[in-house]
Amino acid sequence: MSEQLLNTLKELTELRAPSGGEAAVREYLIKDLYDYADEITVDALGNLFIERGPAGAPQVLVVAHMDEVGLVVRKVDPKGIVYFEKVGIMDDRVLPGREVDILTQQGPVRGAIGTKSAHLVSATEAGRVPTHQEMWIDIGTESAEEAAALGVAPGCCVSYVTEFCKLANDTIMAKAIDNRAGCAVMSEVLKRLSAERVFDQLNLCLVGTVQEEVGARGAAVVAHNLNPNLAIVVDAVPCENPTVAENLRSIDPGRGPVIRTFDIHPSFRGCITPVEIRQFLISAATRAAIPYQVDCISGTFLDSTTLHLSKGGIPTGGICFPRRYSHSPVEVAKFRDIENTCRLLVAALEDYAAKPFKLGATVKRRSAAAAAKRGATER
Repeated sequence: MSEQLLNTLKELTELRAPSGGEAAVREYLIKDLYDYADEITVDALGNLFIERGPAGAPQVLVVAHMDEVGLVVRKVDPKGIVYFEKVGIMDDRVLPGREVDILTQQGPVRGAIGTKSAHLVSATEAGRVPTHQEMWIDIGTESAEEAAALGVAPGCCVSYVTEFCKLANDTIMAKAIDNRAGCAVMSEVLKRLSAERVFDQLNLCLVGTVQEEVGARGAAVVAHNLNPNLAIVVDAVPCENPTVAENLRSIDPGRGPVIRTFDIHPSFRGCITPVEIRQFLISAATRAAIPYQVDCISGTFLDSTTLHLSKGGIPTGGICFPRRYSHSPVEVAKFRDIENTCRLLVAALEDYAAKPFKLGATVKRRSAAAAAKRGATER
């Protein structure tokens, strides 16, 4: 077990950084990787770029989003009760009773998500899940003025409060494993490759994106000033509840990273991985004897959904790690899957540096002689 990777993952998951408030993760990665980078930049949206390798060499982007699902303050009522909206896709059932931090300019304000007590609900109410609009955050204040004095105001981000924890059988539990594990993988991969010579032939750009959980918004612009031959998105994939019958399960924790082939969300966000990239990743896993899984999934998307359509089109693949209880305050994953995601990404980048490729080709080019002959015939 890589203690360095485990420690990075612990520190990253315990940071508070919902969509639109990614600064804490961005600052952590800059400090963590400053000595390993040739250049570090941040764009106007807050996307982070950590580049290593010679300009003009074949460029590969490795992308992981920095944000987590969360909440945002909608209003504070005259009695100091805080109402909120969801930021990202989450199930209302996981919210009641959770500890949260409201992230203000004066620092975090602790609170609890409240709903009507079980003793007081009617028989009809007891048979349904309250919506998030029927919940509130109790921070102990008794007036809007008192809440304002603490810095609580509409627009403040709200994050779950969950301590990183190691469970049995190589299992970890934390909030925001999606996608702080992806950020930890990027950090570990750059550190491991820094001891090798791959950067003689390869330009690697690690990209920490913003606002993935609300539609992969940051990824839509990351390639604007870059010229990548290839992009690899590192993210999480939901896996089935252990009570689901074996024949209905496709992805399991502990069986290795997942090479994404296709994903689609009901909003039609998604990406189909080019066959060449899929086979490239499978070949890298096979060469390095890394266990892997392959998925085709509906109901979700990655940063690849906007990234692959940006600029002139960017060939994009995805490597995911399985985790249970998606977008809840307590996500659960196998640490060995995250370690093997690192190994797979290192192997793929080594293979690409040794034998770079670029998708797309000129199918037919008319020579000057052929053009002249055609023109004479047409006359």
